[in-house]
Amino acid sequence: PDLLAAHKMELRIALRQMEITLGLQAVRRGEGCTGVLPTGGPAETGGWIRMKAEQATRNPLFDQFIMLCIIINCVFMAAADPTTDEVSPVEDVMNTIFLMVFTFEVIFKSLAQGKEYVRDSWNYLDMVVVLEGWISFLGDGGSALAGLKTFRIL
Repeated sequence: PDLLAAHKMELRIALRQMEITLGLQAVRRGEGCTGVLPTGGPAETGGWIRMKAEQATRNPLFDQFIMLCIIINCVFMAAADPTTDEVSPVEDVMNTIFLMVFTFEVIFKSLAQGKEYVRDSWNYLDMVVVLEGWISFLGDGGSALAGLKTFRIL
């Protein structure tokens, strides 16, 4: 009985290894992912991650959530006093939340679309605005970057 149990266990392990190998080969071929897989992109280094990012960004709720965040962000920007550099605690927290949301949007979309992401000028603008947000967040962005806040509305 012990010998039979040992053989069954070895067979299960071998079958599981075959399933994993076949699954990885399918991911490398792009099966299970929609769209074109760019060579050298995230699909080859992390097909599962790319597939999940693609599923998330293709979900209509993703775009609706991002649009809602943009609208709420516009309301906060319109409510801010442009004549002063002081930021209220609520505005500071909301700016941080929006920065995180828009950063995740850029990350998810770039993972999902690969090299195609930066070929779209709107996505490129999104990246520049998020980068400006991080520069302002991590240090004093200064007045040189203040004009880029206008593009957050786009």
